[in-house]
Amino acid sequence: MITDMIFEYLKARCEILNEDFDIDQVNDLEVPFAEGFRTLHGIQVNEKCFLLWDDRLPNEHRGVLNAFLNYYIQKNYVPVDGSIYNLN
Repeated sequence: MITDMIFEYLKARCEILNEDFDIDQVNDLEVPFAEGFRTLHGIQVNEKCFLLWDDRLPNEHRGVLNAFLNYYIQKNYVPVDGSIYNLN
């Protein structure tokens, strides 16, 4: 699904902020995103649903979004041609 990244981030944010996680990925994220919404639960995303900004993250947790993006991209990175580095 196109909202997998934001769904995983929302789970992580709820854990960090000690909040309950009760978000349905399809009804709370996929449907609004498909209808054109680009701010979902305080998180701004672009047209590819890439996370840009989190309005709800308090100052004492600054950097959590960037750390999550780094982790998520490294965890889900799949080389296009099967090699790690393409130097040609």
